Amino acid sequence: MADYPDQSPFVRRTDVLLRAHYPHLITRVFEIAPQNFSIVFEYELQPADDIAKFFDNSIRPVTVPVSLSNTLPRQFIREIEPIANENLTKGFEGYLFTAFDLTNYLASCCPELPVILGTGNENHPILTLRFPRNLSSEERVLVETKLAALMPGWPIDIATADPNLERPRISPPDGLTIIAARLRSAAPAFVTLDQQYFWSNIDSIFAGRHNVHEHPSMSDVGMCCYVDGSAFPNIDLRQLLLLYDTVLLSPPIADGTNRQFWNSQGLDKADLLRIVDAGRLRLLLRQPEERTDIRWLEEVYERSPTAIIGRLAGAALFACDLVNTANEYTLSQPQHRLTITLIARALTTELGVPEREVQDLLLWPIGARLLCPRPLLDRGLIAIPSFGLGQVLAHQIEREAGKDVTLEAMSAADGVHIAHALGATFIAPSDGLEGWHPAREAIGQRLNFYRSFNSRVSAAWAVNERRKESRKSVLPPLPIFTFPKHTSVDDILDISGRRSVRFSGRALISRLADLPVEERFSEIQRLEKQLHDRQMTRERRNLHLDTADATLDIANDVLSWGLWPVMSGLKITQRLIDVARKNPRFDVFADTLERDIGGQFGRNADLDFLDNVNRIAVLNTPTD
Repeated sequence: MADYPDQSPFVRRTDVLLRAHYPHLITRVFEIAPQNFSIVFEYELQPADDIAKFFDNSIRPVTVPVSLSNTLPRQFIREIEPIANENLTKGFEGYLFTAFDLTNYLASCCPELPVILGTGNENHPILTLRFPRNLSSEERVLVETKLAALMPGWPIDIATADPNLERPRISPPDGLTIIAARLRSAAPAFVTLDQQYFWSNIDSIFAGRHNVHEHPSMSDVGMCCYVDGSAFPNIDLRQLLLLYDTVLLSPPIADGTNRQFWNSQGLDKADLLRIVDAGRLRLLLRQPEERTDIRWLEEVYERSPTAIIGRLAGAALFACDLVNTANEYTLSQPQHRLTITLIARALTTELGVPEREVQDLLLWPIGARLLCPRPLLDRGLIAIPSFGLGQVLAHQIEREAGKDVTLEAMSAADGVHIAHALGATFIAPSDGLEGWHPAREAIGQRLNFYRSFNSRVSAAWAVNERRKESRKSVLPPLPIFTFPKHTSVDDILDISGRRSVRFSGRALISRLADLPVEERFSEIQRLEKQLHDRQMTRERRNLHLDTADATLDIANDVLSWGLWPVMSGLKITQRLIDVARKNPRFDVFADTLERDIGGQFGRNADLDFLDNVNRIAVLNTPTD
């Protein structure tokens, strides 16, 4: 055993997994005998015996010699520093890599190296890496440095493969694994750039030094929504363009569903490219590129490189938000762990729910942050169910209803997670998972709580936030508009060009979404009648103006401005708004003014919005 490589890297990673499953723990790691380790934490936080069985069966790799204890050892060889949160991905120390994992890892993060042809451990524990040629001294140092970080102290041998031998086939575990661009026969150009972005920023991302909006595709999205087109039919994208600055879309897979999705949208490739050209559509890839329309993706990328957010970039953006949330979350501070544990126990008694469930709810960001790196690296956003809130929700529903709904809960949670991480509103599918809208809303509210409950939120900030738009985390797909066949994408982009129009649309949809179905139908009927009355009034007024003296109208306009010192402040502001509305550059300014004095002019924002879109879409009239 004395000559056997040090096992502490794998013990340290096992400690990370323990803290991920039990995020209230604060642990210390000891080597109590040669190659024999113990993870220690306070009894008040968690009796070790209560979780020892789960630890042995579900957390600790069978080859890692480590146990749990509530007692500090009297004698030990050394105390080992646990892997700090900010170093979770530094060298990937202690992760168990297969031959494919190692080949994929080096091919992704070290594109200057030749691709490994094979591995071997004939002289165990020596790990042999076979390359197609002799490595230069610089390349050898690079390989040794990477392996020393991954498996510190583990002996390796760098060999040259026999060129006469057939190159072995190293297959990924499944078709959803993210494979290095160099290992793929025809990877699009944007995949290489996507992987370069991820590996260039991985340390800063998982250390919490990176921000979602630093990515070029997210720097100018404004108010955005997220739609997953890879599963069920969705609401008309044209309606979303009326409401949001940018639509983030996960495209459907390239089979029958793909054609059905786009046919249901009434859009062709030329329409979509015009939306991309206008900067209003970004494609967020969840599925492997080969499962989508690669040629179309490449065409979109050629038109606008920022319109494609690849699988690893999407994973990076998600990690940015999760890591920053966990870092700033008030309950993540170590000094609060014992208090949280005691509160969880009190709530367990008061609410009649398991203590672990309360802890999972209160401390989810901490555990998810520790669990997420490897799944996101391997599968991108498809891996969210392995650490997301869907599992927590499924456990709660199963306890209450006695039914396992894990798959449905995870499916319901994924889109909310992605949208929240990107600062977007999730537009739920219009078909499938009937009745899951309240659950999605609950997940969105929890995510908002985790993000908001931090030391940066001051009383002044909270007061200011009340004056701003209340962003919905999740909106149901309310198809309130019918688009005539002659409505073009250019019409949509023209009408929705101003942010104020999209703001009013979101407010209307949000208000209707909160109403019961019967009241929603009545409200739409009421709005339809009011819109009709307004249009009739305008027609009469327009007729009068057309036949009146135009010079008089102009004179009145000049007179009003000439007497501005005696006009009321509200009227002056209204005139400023009216002028600003005529120039898209000042629309944000006008929007700010109007919202600051909102409601003081007796204007109906709902009717203003419907009035704007009336020439390209009509309200769906509810039927009794």
